[in-house]
Amino acid sequence: MVFGRALFKAQLNKRHRSASAMKGRLRGVVKLSTNESGNTYRVYYTLKCPKHIYVLYCHKKKSKHGIGIPAHQEDLIVRRLRDALLDCEDNKRGDFR
Repeated sequence: MVFGRALFKAQLNKRHRSASAMKGRLRGVVKLSTNESGNTYRVYYTLKCPKHIYVLYCHKKKSKHGIGIPAHQEDLIVRRLRDALLDCEDNKRGDFR
């Protein structure tokens, strides 16, 4: 799969060809997508914290129609993004968990 290489490129401040920035509520999140053996896999991560990549969610797409993210998955990604940003702020202050 392509995800390992894509995340490594993100660590080097480069963008993999399968990476795309999200819009709306998921602004600040990058989506990776790949097709393997007739299945689609997605990974969502953020680079908003310097020197850190937070992988927020990954899954195998089950729906055969529609390109959107189900609302419950989007809510989960938003919560994890918020937690990642809080963790990043704590690390800046030295409050390691």
